[in-house]
Amino acid sequence: MVELRMMYDLLYTKAMVLQSRTGRILRCIAEISMVVAFVLFMANRELHTQNGANVVITYTLFVGAMFMEAYSVSMVILSPWTRARSKRGSFLNWLSCCSASCLSNAGMQPAAGFSMGQFNLTDYSVSEKHMPRLFSKVVGMLGLENRWRNFWHIQNVEDKEISLYIEGLLCSEKGSNNLELRRELNYALSLPFEHALFRLHIYTDMHLSRLGRHLGDEMELLASQCRKLSEYIIYLMAVHPSMLPVSNAAQDLEHHYTVWVRDHSGTMRKPDVLESYASERLYNETYSRSPFGPSPPSVSSLKAMREVWAWLLIYVAGKCPVELHARQLGNGLELLTSVWLLMVHRGLGDVGKREVNLFESRDPYVPKAGSLVSVNENSWIQRREGPLYAFEFPQEYELRPRGETPRLFRIGTASEQPQEYEGMLFSG
Repeated sequence: MVELRMMYDLLYTKAMVLQSRTGRILRCIAEISMVVAFVLFMANRELHTQNGANVVITYTLFVGAMFMEAYSVSMVILSPWTRARSKRGSFLNWLSCCSASCLSNAGMQPAAGFSMGQFNLTDYSVSEKHMPRLFSKVVGMLGLENRWRNFWHIQNVEDKEISLYIEGLLCSEKGSNNLELRRELNYALSLPFEHALFRLHIYTDMHLSRLGRHLGDEMELLASQCRKLSEYIIYLMAVHPSMLPVSNAAQDLEHHYTVWVRDHSGTMRKPDVLESYASERLYNETYSRSPFGPSPPSVSSLKAMREVWAWLLIYVAGKCPVELHARQLGNGLELLTSVWLLMVHRGLGDVGKREVNLFESRDPYVPKAGSLVSVNENSWIQRREGPLYAFEFPQEYELRPRGETPRLFRIGTASEQPQEYEGMLFSG
């Protein structure tokens, strides 16, 4: 949290200028000039004989300016940059720490959680179905569909427990190979990533719709976290698709699903809408059913679901470009950016030493990622023909005379002698 706030100050405020010696001198000159001007105005009696309204406006401007200057100075004192740059034990460091501690005890410190946008695709589609056609056409003609959706159907929540859970997964540095899920999850992840997220969101809603009314504290917490993670990633795909490794087809999925709900749902309730859509449009392949099973939710199934969405968020955070994380800081602290920063500290992701890929499968019954092509929107078949390679290189030993033994050299600095290994020769 502190690092992200410092990054925000560095990118979007004048923190570096105010923390420099020149900035402090200019700040002191501004404060002194303000006080001197105020005292001179009070001491000049001739100015007070002018129009009373002008005098009142002048005093109001002076008071407002001094308040803004005092507020600006207090924000500089409370900034983590002040604690980082001041010497430990100095008066400025003591004042900054005491001020921050007093605000924290008074409950005025900024929230420790991270913003999580929530967008449920089924709730949005059902709401759009009941919207008057005339109003919907007017909104569409004005090009305000996305603004209307973001204003009415997107909420922001905070959940510190989710960030702590994801931090624990990253500290373990172990993938989700312990998930006891069936082959259906493997198949869903082999689809294009936007289709995988869309299907898992529908399956999550289906599974959570089977929850009973009387739940224990643990199941209620797990269900809430699963719903928040699922709706958060779908929110990112709908509102910030550039932050996810998805194609332009992500926007089409939302439109096709909304149109289907409008034309087919009738008077069905939300669980019936989900079941009907899945039966008609998603259960078209052998292993395309829900990986969370048709049975009612349990503690183990909810834990597995939470881990699936947490690892999807970790994968997405690692693939998001750094400049988009920096740009998003201007709109507030995002959970995705927090996860990315944790991954940087652990050396994970595209900017770290260890890349995070989506999955590894050794199941011969599930097609490889990228080997499926779409037919009729949500149906998929495997490519029958192999890819066309722009370049094909034969093995190195086929180009050498018979009897010659190839060698592999490790290329180092100019002062190092190359070491020989048995194998092929690579020249630098």
